[in-house]
Amino acid sequence: GAGAFYQPVPDDLREDWISFLEQWRTALEASGSSATEAYDKMKVSNPKYVLREWMLVDAYSSAANGEEAELSNLHSLIQRPYEEGSDFETETYFRRAPDKALTSGGTAFMS
Repeated sequence: GAGAFYQPVPDDLREDWISFLEQWRTALEASGSSATEAYDKMKVSNPKYVLREWMLVDAYSSAANGEEAELSNLHSLIQRPYEEGSDFETETYFRRAPDKALTSGGTAFMS
């Protein structure tokens, strides 16, 4: 699958990320917490699913054509944003924006 970044990461930024992660691991060890404990805390503090404009555009465009399944799917999803979700939800919503959304007015930039 695609990585977390939309563009290739330059070497200097990669080095900054590595430095940050090393500092984070050192701080974690100093706090006496394990990586598993930190992971568990992050999972209950940060939702897995966050509505994005590209998701809403797809949903309201489909609804305007009388197809409300996507709208219903999103409504169901936002009722439980911290849960893992189904395989379908993970594949559909837990990802980067599709390329078409990055160049569409109103989803990638103000139109």
